[in-house]
Amino acid sequence: MALEIERKFLLKRLPIPTFDRMCFIDQFYYSVGERFERWRYIKEGKDMLYRKTMKTAISHGVFEEEESDVTAEEYAQHFQEAEKVTSFIQKIRYKYNVDGLVWEVDYYINLHLIIAEIELPDINHKFEFPDFIQKNLIMEVTGIPEFSNYKLGII
Repeated sequence: MALEIERKFLLKRLPIPTFDRMCFIDQFYYSVGERFERWRYIKEGKDMLYRKTMKTAISHGVFEEEESDVTAEEYAQHFQEAEKVTSFIQKIRYKYNVDGLVWEVDYYINLHLIIAEIELPDINHKFEFPDFIQKNLIMEVTGIPEFSNYKLGII
Protein backbone atom coordinates (compact mmCIF):
# COMPACT_ATOMS: atom_id res chain seq x y z
CA MET A 1 0.00 0.00 0.00
CA ALA A 2 1.26 3.46 -0.90
CA LEU A 3 0.88 6.59 1.20
CA GLU A 4 -0.63 9.64 -0.52
CA ILE A 5 -0.24 13.12 0.99
CA GLU A 6 -2.23 15.76 -0.87
CA ARG A 7 -3.49 19.32 -0.59
CA LYS A 8 -6.47 20.56 -2.61
CA PHE A 9 -7.46 24.10 -3.60
CA LEU A 10 -10.55 25.59 -5.21
CA LEU A 11 -9.74 27.82 -8.19
CA LYS A 12 -11.88 30.49 -9.87
CA ARG A 13 -10.67 29.65 -13.40
CA LEU A 14 -8.29 27.41 -15.31
CA PRO A 15 -4.69 28.64 -15.20
CA ILE A 16 -3.41 30.28 -18.38
CA PRO A 17 0.10 28.77 -18.67
CA THR A 18 0.66 25.90 -20.99
CA PHE A 19 0.28 22.58 -19.20
CA ASP A 20 2.82 19.77 -19.44
CA ARG A 21 0.29 16.96 -19.89
CA MET A 22 -3.46 16.55 -20.16
CA CYS A 23 -5.76 13.58 -19.74
CA PHE A 24 -9.47 12.82 -19.69
CA ILE A 25 -10.83 10.83 -16.72
CA ASP A 26 -14.10 8.97 -16.23
CA GLN A 27 -14.33 7.79 -12.65
CA PHE A 28 -16.94 6.01 -10.59
CA TYR A 29 -17.23 4.66 -7.08
CA TYR A 30 -18.47 1.13 -6.53
CA SER A 31 -19.79 -0.13 -3.20
CA VAL A 32 -18.43 -3.33 -1.73
CA GLY A 33 -20.23 -3.74 1.58
CA GLU A 34 -19.12 -0.81 3.76
CA ARG A 35 -16.19 0.08 1.48
CA PHE A 36 -16.01 1.96 -1.79
CA GLU A 37 -13.68 1.24 -4.68
CA ARG A 38 -12.69 3.94 -7.17
CA TRP A 39 -12.66 2.79 -10.79
CA ARG A 40 -11.05 5.00 -13.44
CA TYR A 41 -10.72 5.17 -17.17
CA ILE A 42 -7.85 7.50 -18.11
CA LYS A 43 -7.18 8.61 -21.68
CA GLU A 44 -3.94 10.50 -22.30
CA GLY A 45 -3.21 10.99 -25.98
CA LYS A 46 -3.56 7.56 -27.57
CA ASP A 47 -2.93 5.76 -24.27
CA MET A 48 -5.85 4.31 -22.30
CA LEU A 49 -5.60 2.97 -18.76
CA TYR A 50 -8.16 1.32 -16.49
CA ARG A 51 -7.45 1.32 -12.77
CA LYS A 52 -9.10 0.29 -9.50
CA THR A 53 -8.15 2.04 -6.24
CA MET A 54 -8.93 1.41 -2.60
CA LYS A 55 -8.31 4.59 -0.61
CA THR A 56 -8.35 4.82 3.19
CA ALA A 57 -8.16 8.15 5.04
CA ILE A 58 -5.40 8.20 7.65
CA SER A 59 -5.57 11.87 8.64
CA HIS A 60 -6.29 15.30 7.14
CA GLY A 61 -5.04 15.04 3.52
CA VAL A 62 -3.22 11.72 4.12
CA PHE A 63 -4.44 8.45 2.62
CA GLU A 64 -3.36 4.85 2.16
CA GLU A 65 -3.85 3.83 -1.43
CA GLU A 66 -3.90 0.40 -3.01
CA GLU A 67 -4.05 0.57 -6.81
CA SER A 68 -4.18 -2.05 -9.52
CA ASP A 69 -4.67 -1.99 -13.26
CA VAL A 70 -7.82 -3.66 -14.56
CA THR A 71 -9.07 -4.56 -18.03
CA ALA A 72 -11.60 -2.57 -20.05
CA GLU A 73 -13.97 -5.51 -19.62
CA GLU A 74 -13.67 -5.46 -15.81
CA TYR A 75 -14.26 -1.69 -15.80
CA ALA A 76 -17.37 -2.03 -17.98
CA GLN A 77 -18.71 -4.96 -15.96
CA HIS A 78 -18.54 -3.05 -12.68
CA PHE A 79 -19.94 0.14 -14.23
CA GLN A 80 -22.96 -1.81 -15.52
CA GLU A 81 -23.85 -2.98 -12.01
CA ALA A 82 -25.78 0.27 -11.48
CA GLU A 83 -27.09 -0.60 -8.02
CA LYS A 84 -23.51 -0.66 -6.72
CA VAL A 85 -22.30 2.51 -8.51
CA THR A 86 -22.67 5.32 -5.99
CA SER A 87 -21.00 8.27 -7.73
CA PHE A 88 -19.70 9.16 -11.22
CA ILE A 89 -17.56 12.07 -12.45
CA GLN A 90 -15.92 13.20 -15.66
CA LYS A 91 -12.98 15.56 -15.58
CA ILE A 92 -10.15 16.90 -17.64
CA ARG A 93 -6.84 16.89 -15.77
CA TYR A 94 -4.07 19.34 -16.62
CA LYS A 95 -0.63 18.59 -15.14
CA TYR A 96 2.03 21.19 -14.44
CA ASN A 97 5.58 20.31 -13.31
CA VAL A 98 6.81 23.00 -10.90
CA ASP A 99 9.92 22.83 -8.70
CA GLY A 100 10.02 19.02 -8.73
CA LEU A 101 6.33 18.66 -7.80
CA VAL A 102 3.31 18.03 -10.00
CA TRP A 103 0.27 20.27 -9.77
CA GLU A 104 -2.88 18.59 -11.11
CA VAL A 105 -5.70 20.93 -12.06
CA ASP A 106 -9.02 19.15 -12.57
CA TYR A 107 -11.89 20.67 -14.53
CA TYR A 108 -15.08 18.83 -13.53
CA ILE A 109 -17.09 18.78 -16.72
CA ASN A 110 -20.53 18.23 -15.20
CA LEU A 111 -20.04 20.86 -12.47
CA HIS A 112 -17.91 23.55 -14.18
CA LEU A 113 -15.70 23.37 -11.10
CA ILE A 114 -11.90 23.67 -10.95
CA ILE A 115 -9.77 22.11 -8.21
CA ALA A 116 -5.98 22.08 -8.04
CA GLU A 117 -4.18 19.33 -6.17
CA ILE A 118 -0.57 18.77 -5.21
CA GLU A 119 0.88 15.52 -3.84
CA LEU A 120 3.67 16.04 -1.35
CA PRO A 121 6.57 13.72 -0.48
CA ASP A 122 5.90 14.13 3.27
CA ILE A 123 3.43 15.85 5.58
CA ASN A 124 5.84 18.66 6.53
CA HIS A 125 6.98 19.45 2.99
CA LYS A 126 6.93 23.21 2.33
CA PHE A 127 5.89 24.48 -1.09
CA GLU A 128 5.25 27.79 -2.78
CA PHE A 129 2.18 28.41 -4.90
CA PRO A 130 3.13 29.02 -8.52
CA ASP A 131 1.79 32.38 -9.73
CA PHE A 132 -0.73 30.73 -12.06
CA ILE A 133 -2.31 28.93 -9.07
CA GLN A 134 -1.98 31.83 -6.60
CA LYS A 135 -3.81 34.35 -8.79
CA ASN A 136 -6.75 31.95 -9.30
CA LEU A 137 -6.93 30.65 -5.72
CA ILE A 138 -10.21 30.90 -3.83
CA MET A 139 -9.53 28.68 -0.81
CA GLU A 140 -7.99 25.45 0.40
CA VAL A 141 -10.47 22.55 0.39
CA THR A 142 -8.23 19.76 1.74
CA GLY A 143 -10.30 17.55 4.02
CA ILE A 144 -13.63 19.24 3.26
CA PRO A 145 -15.91 16.28 2.45
CA GLU A 146 -18.06 18.24 -0.02
CA PHE A 147 -14.99 18.66 -2.25
CA SER A 148 -14.03 14.99 -2.35
CA ASN A 149 -14.37 13.34 -5.74
CA TYR A 150 -16.87 10.92 -4.25
CA LYS A 151 -19.17 13.72 -3.06
CA LEU A 152 -18.77 15.71 -6.29
CA GLY A 153 -20.01 12.81 -8.38
CA ILE A 154 -23.50 12.25 -9.70
CA ILE A 155 -25.55 9.08 -9.77
